[in-house]
Amino acid sequence: RLKGNLKQLKTVDTANAAVKDNLYISGAKVEFCGTEKQEIYFENPEDSYIKRPVFTNSNVEFPNGLHGWKLEQDEEIPGVRLIGDLNLNGHALTVKGNLIQESGQMYLNVDSKLKVEGDYRIQKETDGEGEEKTYTESTGCIYMTDGEMEIDGDFVTESTKKYIWSTISDSSNVFDGGKIRLKGNLKQLKTVDTANAA
Repeated sequence: RLKGNLKQLKTVDTANAAVKDNLYISGAKVEFCGTEKQEIYFENPEDSYIKRPVFTNSNVEFPNGLHGWKLEQDEEIPGVRLIGDLNLNGHALTVKGNLIQESGQMYLNVDSKLKVEGDYRIQKETDGEGEEKTYTESTGCIYMTDGEMEIDGDFVTESTKKYIWSTISDSSNVFDGGKIRLKGNLKQLKTVDTANAA
């Protein structure tokens, strides 16, 4: 149970290369239970993460993105950059702002509910602030077999993954069931594969 902030700082090995995976909590639950704002900061979020966080404090921020998570209960978090897989596991997740999925798979199964009170972008942030922010393609994808997705803003996808219907694939976008409610615009942006073909 943690009442303060969590910071993971990058280290360097003797070969002057960045050390990866220096914080990888896959089995233990970590409860963020402070009474004031808490920050979860990963200096190299692509390689270090907490798989089973529990938020009893609703005032938690992720300055450098959220990486890897399987829900154990219904949760509410602020707007966030998602780096790595997010499994709703039959629970409800409310994002109080924009959800930017830079990589990994969003997984919704039976009884899962994703509520985004802003834009949901399968894109990567590149530069700028606020309305001036720019984005580029993402390696993120959605695997939705059931459940419900509700987006108050726009849904923008610039995923490099293929869209496949009624086919199970860990590396593709699959929409095989469930319901999507969208209040904003739907935008699908073209990406280019490694062979330089659209």
